[in-house]
Amino acid sequence: MNKKLIKSIVDITCGLGATVSIPFTVTNCACSQKNNPLPDTVYNIDANNVLKGFKEGINLSQYDGKCNTMEIPANVTSINAEAFINDTKDGTTIPPFITKLIFPKNSNCSSIGMYAFPQSPITFVTLPDSLTTIGDVTFGYCFSLTSINFPSHLTRLGAGAFQNCTSLTSVTFPSSLMTFSEDAFKDCSKLKYIAWDLPTNYINIMIKTNAFVNISLTGKVESLNPQITSQQFLDWIKTKGGFPTTGWDIAN
Repeated sequence: MNKKLIKSIVDITCGLGATVSIPFTVTNCACSQKNNPLPDTVYNIDANNVLKGFKEGINLSQYDGKCNTMEIPANVTSINAEAFINDTKDGTTIPPFITKLIFPKNSNCSSIGMYAFPQSPITFVTLPDSLTTIGDVTFGYCFSLTSINFPSHLTRLGAGAFQNCTSLTSVTFPSSLMTFSEDAFKDCSKLKYIAWDLPTNYINIMIKTNAFVNISLTGKVESLNPQITSQQFLDWIKTKGGFPTTGWDIAN
């Protein structure tokens, strides 16, 4: 069969959600989930390996249809405050065709500054094991964000770090995470599952005002630490940060 014809069939049927069986590999299938990152040359990285945003005057529209991912270069040690804030005046806006934010396994990034990615079109975030701090409103108002991991060395979430991420439905926290600042997950209205590898001293975790206010009215929690029951987890978190006092249960 003619390859152009097959590609046309694939493009159409992928768009309809159908399954296609073809006799050879098509590398550019429209339904592919492959990460296609922007080139490293688009980023403004200073002499101290701080990522400050996109290079001034860079034309990102040239990557529309070619790239769907921001992969932060491995040498970056931190991301500056307001690095990619949704502000068309200084050209830092993340274009709508970029839906993924990832870091390489050998990333050296230890902190992401306040307002680094708010209101971005990102739906999927993979954070590096080197990360310890997420700043204020770093991912706030990312209305399309559905998936994010919290790495094993993360210790602090800033105020409003994920506020109003209204598509986020579940989170899994590491035992290292000991500080939730004000409004950390405020108004995450679809958040309905929280798993946590609670440390043995979990009662010392700092969860500040409204950290979990206005999340889903019903949901489930799960303790990933076999020494702490999910019921203990639930009873404790109900007293913290505006967490709903009714409607939540333990995961089976």
